[in-house]
Amino acid sequence: MRLAAYAHCAPACRIVARTLRMIMLGVVIAALNGNADTAVAVAPPVTTGRLRVELERVVNRPLSSSLSIPTVGLAFAPDDSGRMFLLEKGGTGSFPGPARIRVLQNGTYSTMLDLTSEVSFGNENGLLGMAFHPGFADPISPGYRKLYTYHSVPVDAGAVVDFNSSPFTEYHNLVTEWQVMADNPNEVDVSTRREVFREAHYIQHNGGTIEFGPDGYLYGAIGNPGGSTAKYLASQDKSNLLGKVFRIDPLDPSLTPSSPNATSANGKYRVPADNPFVSDPAALDEIYATGFRNPFRFSVDPVSGKAFVGDVGQGATEEVDVVTSGGNYGWPYREGNGTGVISLPNPAPTLVAPIAEYPNPAGSVGAAVIGGYVYRGSIPALQGKYIFGDFSTSFFNGTGKLFFSEPFDAEGNLKDPANIRVQQILTAPATCAQTLNASVGCSFDSALLSFGVDHDGELYALGSSSNKAVVYKFTDAYILPEGDYNEDGVVDAADYTVWRDTLGKTVTAGSNANGGGSGIVDLNDYEIWRQHFGESIALGSGGGGNAQLAVPELSCVMLTLEIIGLIASAHRWRRSA
Repeated sequence: MRLAAYAHCAPACRIVARTLRMIMLGVVIAALNGNADTAVAVAPPVTTGRLRVELERVVNRPLSSSLSIPTVGLAFAPDDSGRMFLLEKGGTGSFPGPARIRVLQNGTYSTMLDLTSEVSFGNENGLLGMAFHPGFADPISPGYRKLYTYHSVPVDAGAVVDFNSSPFTEYHNLVTEWQVMADNPNEVDVSTRREVFREAHYIQHNGGTIEFGPDGYLYGAIGNPGGSTAKYLASQDKSNLLGKVFRIDPLDPSLTPSSPNATSANGKYRVPADNPFVSDPAALDEIYATGFRNPFRFSVDPVSGKAFVGDVGQGATEEVDVVTSGGNYGWPYREGNGTGVISLPNPAPTLVAPIAEYPNPAGSVGAAVIGGYVYRGSIPALQGKYIFGDFSTSFFNGTGKLFFSEPFDAEGNLKDPANIRVQQILTAPATCAQTLNASVGCSFDSALLSFGVDHDGELYALGSSSNKAVVYKFTDAYILPEGDYNEDGVVDAADYTVWRDTLGKTVTAGSNANGGGSGIVDLNDYEIWRQHFGESIALGSGGGGNAQLAVPELSCVMLTLEIIGLIASAHRWRRSA
């Protein structure tokens, strides 16, 4: 075995080896970065982190069985019933099926609400979002038994449109209030239907998520269809809701007579008095933030109160934004931190940078960022991490990706975005059995559509795979030791082989040999492996018997041969750069 030739240097040789290693590290870095002065700044690439999660597949239903595809949303009742609610978007052609809210309880499915007869089906429109009022389970709350949906309907010429009326309208998106039956919390009483507001929309980028924040208000996101300069700029126009996050109290104002919040223009809800544009006569009072392209999925962290939005890019960059009151997130002037499709005006508005981003030119990473949740459940290794992902490269055959970032410091404050990386989550290497029952030890092998959090704060991922709707629960997680390049939980000789065989290569997500995070496998990554040799997941920091194992050192002869080869390779890389 080649590693054996590197062991047991004399002390003097060991000093020479370390010195040459450091010199060579500088040579390789200089060679690989020789054209850095002409490089164009781009979003940092997704790298593979050391976080591995255990997944349990709790739903795996075939098309035309208990669920239809695409099932695009996932929610849980704000009580201890354990009920899971799945949103079937509905559609025809390649995406057939009804538009329903399905309930899963104790292994049995039932239909809570069927909107198939009224939903406008299309590429992106349909039944897209639902949210339970925070007072859903509280008999003395005005929100008792109430829930809300966000769905598309055909244009109704006789209906009053509250927002975005234009000649380009193709359908309307509604926020609607419902109540469940008094004697059956798994079924909506359709006679309680109350339309909160109606938005006219053009072709795509509907957004879709609606969610209550810890402040008790309903947040929602609506995308910007684009297609022309005027349409792109709608995200910056505060007279409409396109490309915006809105914030309202959706209850009938008659139920909250002592509220300090003003009644909306249509008289059907209230607008929080501290919304950022209530004193601007040229802006809609409902707007909370502007400048989004397609904020398909977002969530509100119950601890920090921060809203995290996954904003789908035009074709270059996917981004995650932490939404602040009155913030402008840049579209169409910016895509991530890069250039957008419209030049900045003069004077330029103040724009908020994304908290995290990753490059996705020509769909090289996936198709679209899927916003997730800051984890607040019972798994220590996930605490405070923002878990999100990318949809897939193909709806039918592709596999989505799970990502994480660490947006908060030890004190719970947001970090500088420059210090936040997007890293791919590792899952089990093998696919669990394709059964209708829950299965453990699963890899994530489906297109990713959404995330959900249950009453206990535990996280779920929703996807589609092989004409099935699938839901995975995050059941455990751990951090692999540094230097564990083959991801088996132990830093050993096999990891050296991974490092050796990828030395000098550019790292992408799915390759874990770049422990230093530079983007290129180099001698620094060897040092990381060497320093952590013998560590394992079970031993944590390397204490115990394995900590006493000798760490192989490069022999002088073999190190010299490696350096000669590396120098030659470095010159070749520089000439070809």
